[in-house]
Amino acid sequence: QLAFGFRPIVIAYLHLVLLAIISLFLLFYIYVNQLITFNKKVKTFSFILLLVIMIILTFILVFFTKLAFDYEKKIIQAKSKLDQNLTFKNRIIGMISHEIRSPLSIIALISRRLVLDVKDDKIKDQFKSIDFTTNSLILLSNQVLEFSKNENRKPELNFQRFEIKNELNKIITSLSPLLENKGNNLD
Repeated sequence: QLAFGFRPIVIAYLHLVLLAIISLFLLFYIYVNQLITFNKKVKTFSFILLLVIMIILTFILVFFTKLAFDYEKKIIQAKSKLDQNLTFKNRIIGMISHEIRSPLSIIALISRRLVLDVKDDKIKDQFKSIDFTTNSLILLSNQVLEFSKNENRKPELNFQRFEIKNELNKIITSLSPLLENKGNNLD
């Protein structure tokens, strides 16, 4: 909490420092007053000199304290602006991810239907590859959307059983049309 633009602990610290300066000033004045008993002008001069030194120290302390508070204020403003920009970025990423997910779902639906209707195995494998790739992209889009919603939350691992052979076959099947277009063959 800020009180009059200052943190309470800093205000307390400032009061303690000023109290210490005043105490030192009084102790020094008493000590000098005992040493100098013969000349009233020297006593007055020493009192005024100590008073001026105390005022200068007070102004220096207040100046550096104000400087620190100005820097703190700039840091708080920068953090606020950063938080606003981060929120805006998360909203944009969430919107983009949502917009990408919709056409990918349509493509996946159509490719699944075509896999059932097509009789040629080569074309059927290509549609399975398209289905696998769109499902992977939908999963990625969902993860980006989830991340943009819960960026401050600690990530958790979800354990799932799967057949690695089936997953590798799906990956190979999805990459084989790309390999054939490049004139390569995966055997």
